[in-house]
Amino acid sequence: MLSALRAALASTATERPLAVVVLLFTSLCAMTDMSQIARGPSMMWYLFWLPLLFSALAPPRPDIPRRPSEHSTG
Repeated sequence: MLSALRAALASTATERPLAVVVLLFTSLCAMTDMSQIARGPSMMWYLFWLPLLFSALAPPRPDIPRRPSEHSTG
């Protein structure tokens, strides 16, 4: 990672984007397990969020006529 930083600092204007990308890539790999930047969600994520998503996206129920309550005046 230090060599990528040295390359980014010593690079010319045309080489700088590549050096910055290499530095960013090595930094992200060093912060993770060195093989993936981000992993997919675990099974618990699916078990919690998918039912919640489906219930949030469900169409609203049609209006159901209610019986008058015993406490209503009328």
